[in-house]
Amino acid sequence: MKIMMERSGSSLWNEIIYIQGLVPWSHELKDMRVILFIAPIDFDNPDIEILYDLNQFDEDEILLKKNISLYCLKQCYKIAYYLSKEKNIVK
Repeated sequence: MKIMMERSGSSLWNEIIYIQGLVPWSHELKDMRVILFIAPIDFDNPDIEILYDLNQFDEDEILLKKNISLYCLKQCYKIAYYLSKEKNIVK
């Protein structure tokens, strides 16, 4: 977690190519999932802010019961949104 303590203007953030994360899950390892998340970038205008529409997802409690893959994807959206706002590394 030391990297999260870096200032938002640090050149370290410009060197990051991808981030790997883990969503804690209390079920057995056989339920492990791999979710590929690519930020919804507008390739015609890559410098504009990315819109992370969390409203497209149901509430966490519903997703946990009905669709764990969508729950994990929603968590990826939350992480990317946080990084874009707090650390200014995902435009």
